[in-house]
Amino acid sequence: MERDQILFDCGIYRAKQRRATEALDAFYQAEAAGADADACASQRWYCWMLLGEFENAWRESDAIATRNRLVANCFWDGAPFDGKRVMVRSLHGYGDAIQFLRYLPFLKERAACVILETHPDLVSLAREQSYLDLAISWEDKSHAYGTSWDQQIELMEFPRAFRTSLRNLPCAVPYLNVSEATVDRVVSCLRRALSTRDWSGEPKVGLVWGASDWDASRSLPIVQLSRILAVPGVAFFSFQHGRQRGDLVRLKEIAPVEDTAAFCETILDTAAALTQMDLVITVDTMVAHLAGALARPVWTLLQWCADWRWMLQRDDSPWYPTMRLFRQDQSQDWRQPVTSVVAELQRLAATGSQW
Repeated sequence: MERDQILFDCGIYRAKQRRATEALDAFYQAEAAGADADACASQRWYCWMLLGEFENAWRESDAIATRNRLVANCFWDGAPFDGKRVMVRSLHGYGDAIQFLRYLPFLKERAACVILETHPDLVSLAREQSYLDLAISWEDKSHAYGTSWDQQIELMEFPRAFRTSLRNLPCAVPYLNVSEATVDRVVSCLRRALSTRDWSGEPKVGLVWGASDWDASRSLPIVQLSRILAVPGVAFFSFQHGRQRGDLVRLKEIAPVEDTAAFCETILDTAAALTQMDLVITVDTMVAHLAGALARPVWTLLQWCADWRWMLQRDDSPWYPTMRLFRQDQSQDWRQPVTSVVAELQRLAATGSQW
């Protein structure tokens, strides 16, 4: 194996070990030894983001752009947005879309028109946001917007476009809103579904334990979730969708868990139901971002090799002021973060402290 490849692989290994500074050194050496400059720059970008040094990450992005290499899902041409009709394309996951919708109010201040093209499942939520002139899905052919836009950008390009750093990160919440009519409709369904139980006097805690199959390591095993459910004095509500929703049969043997998925058919419905929770406990999935964007108190359980957006070692998130992070201290071991969650939940349930 050539020296440049050895150094590059060394950088990958160190990054996975969360040794970001050492990984950076390896990628610089790999590039000097002849490794692909863009591949090294994109890996350094990841390391800089883990370290919270966003300005250095944008320099890596700028260098890639200067070399005019095509990068998938990057559409922004680097020009200002002032006075333009801007097509915002959302081509990543639900959580990514929700996290970076925060930039659209700032875009609206500059652009003449803001159009969002996003996941079909997100359109109803997007249409309730006042900073959008139009929200459509990839599949929607009814709007003849055609080539009437002047500029396009993918949602995840906004942090670079606005040169985001930890000093100027747009962290005001809520930046997603749900109409009163939608909340009233969902709450009415919630109350009808739970008419056999009086849950009004207990703190309401929403739960999501299963991530998508895209990264199963984010999911919390049932044996660990059962420890959370054993905390007394709490009304638990499942916001779990997908195949892991089937776990409720077993979980209800431990504690009563209300199934909001029975009447929350859309992401907009889920958002409305989340506004009724005192606390949300979730793994790294869409609901973590949705709860944070709605300014709900949210505790997010993170696997050891967590994504760059959560950075390293922090127990808070600059992206979401109402969020706390509970991290694995070693790979594939949920015992320690769950122990911390249980202790905090017991304390709050017993004392009635602020959630």
